[in-house]
Amino acid sequence: MTRTVFLFSVVFLLLPFHAFSADPGQIVSNLQQTYRTAESWRAEFVQSTFVELLGRNIDKQGEIIVKKPGKLRIDYKDKPGRQYLSDGKTLWVYVPGDTQVEVYRKISRLLAKEALTFMEGLGDIEKEFTVRLYPSPHTGEAMIQGKNLDLIELRPRNAASIIKNIVMGIDPKTHLVVETTIFNESGNVTHYIFKNIKLNADPADELFIFKKQKGVREIKG
Repeated sequence: MTRTVFLFSVVFLLLPFHAFSADPGQIVSNLQQTYRTAESWRAEFVQSTFVELLGRNIDKQGEIIVKKPGKLRIDYKDKPGRQYLSDGKTLWVYVPGDTQVEVYRKISRLLAKEALTFMEGLGDIEKEFTVRLYPSPHTGEAMIQGKNLDLIELRPRNAASIIKNIVMGIDPKTHLVVETTIFNESGNVTHYIFKNIKLNADPADELFIFKKQKGVREIKG
């Protein structure tokens, strides 16, 4: 999986579908208003990725922290563990205990435009995506497990996008994204469940900058 695909999957059905309480436009409006007014958010997550080439799922757990403008931190708990840190300009990728850290100086060249939109507080979703209620006739199973969620499907307007479509499960009361499934053009499918979501926790800026220890060398990405 490329860094671009992975990170975008960072920053997003076997149960019966339910009747939606609002039209897709209203769902998106409520969703964007919730995240636009939040200066930061953090959550624990469970990630399950079906890797097409391997023909199997890879499961991981971790924590994500996002702070405007463009700051991101992801810590995977599973050994050997991996950290993704960005101050909005530079991205560091590091495995704790390793002797090298990957450094990407221009994050805008690494991430898809759609990913940057999400990192900035969901941006203008309808500018980057077409939005419809889920399911639609040409969408695969989204593996959404939560009941009574508003389900919407996002399809990139950019025909060259590496993302095929995204299905979001949104809590109709809090307007928070609690589940997301991302379908990549490669055939990989990544499902996220977000837990213990906290808005405006005001994480320190230092959390998004890699502190290089003695003996760790930088590898330019």
